[in-house]
Amino acid sequence: MPSRHADGAEFDALLDVLARQGRGVVEYVPDLLGPDAAAALTDLARRCGHRSIPLTWTGFTHNPGTPAWLELTRSLAEEGVESYPQLSPRTVDFRLNWSSSMMFMSMPEGWHRVVAADPAQKARLLADPTWRDTARAEWDRTERSMFPIHALEKVRFVEVHGADQEPWLGRTLADLVAERGGHPSDVFADFVLANDCHPGVVAVGVANADIDGVGRTLADPSVLISSSDAGAHMQMLCASGDPTLVLTRHVRERSDLGLEQAVHELTGRQAAVFGFGERGTVVEGAIADLVVFALDELHYDDDVFVEDLPGGGARLRRPEGGYRATLVAGEAVQLGGRLTGALPGRVIGNESDAR
Repeated sequence: MPSRHADGAEFDALLDVLARQGRGVVEYVPDLLGPDAAAALTDLARRCGHRSIPLTWTGFTHNPGTPAWLELTRSLAEEGVESYPQLSPRTVDFRLNWSSSMMFMSMPEGWHRVVAADPAQKARLLADPTWRDTARAEWDRTERSMFPIHALEKVRFVEVHGADQEPWLGRTLADLVAERGGHPSDVFADFVLANDCHPGVVAVGVANADIDGVGRTLADPSVLISSSDAGAHMQMLCASGDPTLVLTRHVRERSDLGLEQAVHELTGRQAAVFGFGERGTVVEGAIADLVVFALDELHYDDDVFVEDLPGGGARLRRPEGGYRATLVAGEAVQLGGRLTGALPGRVIGNESDAR
């Protein structure tokens, strides 16, 4: 990504354009696995703040480091710098996509090579003693990774190939290593080979596993309830339904947020921070983007695979959540969980007239 290689002068040149326009927002994905994530975030936030440009950043989850990130956000706010970490309420679960996953990107010499390889080369790599030596060494020295190499009980097998592998369905990589012995990288390589180089593997609860902590963090005034990434990584995770999870779990069941507060966080506050005029509040003259629901009718369901992409490609989707109606610009696009066929929506711009 160009932004990972840009220096301060390049950022300044880009930000000056936004400043001249007098509108806009910067979204940033810090290198949270790198050694200088906080320093890089602080530097960019201040560059934005000096130009009165809001900064929002993603990749934020509830984990042991959460208090430090919130303190940094508050410290920047005291300087007059707007920075908004985005938090999803979902437990972070990743399904490993054996053709294009990012889960091993912090292990480029070993396991990431397997993901990037074509099917025939995957098998050759996994069986190659030289690759195995490299993969073991990299596994041992890697401190942080999206794939939980230091918490193998979070790696669950959900699909196998062959009757002899079926006893492993629902079990974990920790179980496999305990039963077979040996280095985890080698044991995993043997398992992948035995399952035609594409077993169904899900990393469960990589982050946001502490629901109490998630609830407290969602209610923090510096946090935006967002970061769904719903249109991306469609075979790796299903990121749709976050508003439904907020309303069912954190409002109805746990009372981490009041109903009015949650609705505002999901609508009016988002519109205000990101500069979407005439949206986010129900007032005369505003654009009628409305959702109609009864809190006790909502349901947050497990994701399922469907094959509805071009060419029959598969993706994960979540069933509708029990909403009575969705209106876009005053026209119903969904009634009782069924699409009406109306498509009045359009891409909107920051502080633009999108009628």
